[in-house]
Parts: sequence; C-alpha cells; structure tokens
Amino acid sequence: NGVQGSSQDNYSLALQGFVWNHSPLNALIVTSYNESWWNPSDLNVTLRAIGQWNDAIAAFASNYSEFSYLSSLRIQPAVSNTSLPGFDIYVGWTEFSLSNVTDEAGLTQIFPSYESIIINCTVELSIKDSHGDMLNQGDMQNIALHELGHSLGLGHSDYSGDVMYAYYTLGSSPELLSTLNVYGVATLFSWEIHSGNFYPISNWLRTSSVTLPSNIMYNRLPVSPENASPQTIADTPAAPIRELIF
Repeated sequence: NGVQGSSQDNYSLALQGFVWNHSPLNALIVTSYNESWWNPSDLNVTLRAIGQWNDAIAAFASNYSEFSYLSSLRIQPAVSNTSLPGFDIYVGWTEFSLSNVTDEAGLTQIFPSYESIIINCTVELSIKDSHGDMLNQGDMQNIALHELGHSLGLGHSDYSGDVMYAYYTLGSSPELLSTLNVYGVATLFSWEIHSGNFYPISNWLRTSSVTLPSNIMYNRLPVSPENASPQTIADTPAAPIRELIF
C-alpha cells in the first residue's frame, strides 16, 4: 500500500531533457549465465524492478484522471543471454562497482537523437560494491528502480527519501516509487495527449525539473506482492553501512 504524504512537500525532481516518442517500451535483460558470479536471482531482481515501475505508473494513471494517458506506458521485458537489436532499453549486470573511486552501483546511458528523442539506452548494474561485498537483493532492486527511472528520462530528486535521490545507503529498506517520480514521467510523456504536437519538443517540455502540483500529495505508490522486494533474514546483511552513488 502507498504511504500518505503531505501536500506541503515541495520536493523537486530533475528531468534530463530527452524523451521517448513511443510507448510501451521494450527492455532486453541480458543475462550472464556464462559468468561465475552470475546468480539467477539477479534476473528476478530486474524483472521485479520493471514490474514495480509498471505497477506505479498504472496506479498513478488510475488515481489521477488527467494523466490517464499513462495507462498505455509499460516497460515490456524480454530476456536473452546475448544482446539483440531492436530494443529500447538494455539492462545488464557486471560483477564489480562501476567505479573504484565513487562506488557507483548503477549507470544508465541515454543515446538521444539531435532532436532530443531517446533512440535507446543501456542500464548497467553491479552485484558488488567497490570493496567486493555482494549486494543483497533488496539493495539490488532499489538500485535497479533508480536506474530504470533514468532510462525513462528522469534525473535526480532533491529529497533524500526518494528513490531518485543521487545517493544510496546499503542496507536501506525496500524502496517504493513516489507520485513525484511518476509525475516526472507523466511530464515527459505529456505529448501523448496531443501526439500531433510532438515537434518541436521545446514547445511542450519547457522545464528542467518538476515539483508536484497542489492537487497531488507526495505519496508512495503501491506495488503488487509479486514485484515487492523480498524481505528475508538472508537478505538483511550485517555488512557495514556504506553510501553508494548513482
């Protein structure tokens, strides 16, 4: 269930300025079964994170009728042990932190056209931090949620309790996507209301960040049980608390 927020919250969320020109979006999860460090649970983490985004978008679209156009937006996952052409989002895993200096746990790279349309993007997720410690499934799903937000065109939030905040502390509780997160997505897909007015993008995407309108409170959006982050004793490590960056 969602967590009630306050209408007085004035958190902001940056937008990257690049937009998709279609929906739904097709994501290819590229597995690494030939690697000794690969665990099939890594795939489950990714699928749950995608499902959680789909749950949040659907809930937002049904709760706020002015954003009902989001009901057509989903991330549709496929799985392969090799990269294949024709997908919008490519998700892969790597063994170690993506940076030895900054402890970067995830990296999303967007490849846009000169007209600011997203052609495709890659999401890279690590299963260990820079100290070589394995991330638990809860941490991995939180990080995947964050990076998938970037793949939709979101930047960082200024609220430390939001999934799109730039820093992440290992061992954190399972994250829930917020109304702010999906409102940012709704802003990036608002061309769907009048699809004939997609060009030029600068005519309708006139902001580099969003705050929630007065009629929408900052809430956590619900997630279905099958997409919720697992909460088991094995998934609650006694590892030292460290902060990662996205």
